[in-house]
Amino acid sequence: MTRERWNRIALWLFFAGGIAWGLKLIAIAANGGEGSPLEGILFIIGLATLLVGSSGIGGTLLLRAARPVYLAGCILSPVAFWFFFTFMDPVGRSVLSPPEDHWFYDETGILITAVTAAVVGLLLLRRKGNIEPGKGLP
Repeated sequence: MTRERWNRIALWLFFAGGIAWGLKLIAIAANGGEGSPLEGILFIIGLATLLVGSSGIGGTLLLRAARPVYLAGCILSPVAFWFFFTFMDPVGRSVLSPPEDHWFYDETGILITAVTAAVVGLLLLRRKGNIEPGKGLP
């Protein structure tokens, strides 16, 4: 598999992970904030696809680098993603400032990460020319 093909697949996964976490929030809201049977499933699907898909960001940034550097970037990208996610939780709480007893208080980091992943994944896919009319998924 070529680097370009892996990056394309990983960026689609990153985008899909953001969508899954967005659907998780919709499922909670649709259930009145009480949680949903879909919540856990969508969280795990989103987390897995975001962690694997984040390697596409490192891969895209280091596409022309030597193989060891490229592989290191792909391997370390999920760690960087995890730091981003854990950092966005308190930032989201302070910026969006929901009431502490509201369900959204615990989900602000998920919201910011979901939106960021969907937008960044889509922008990198478009920039790389991986979304073209008539071109399907990898």
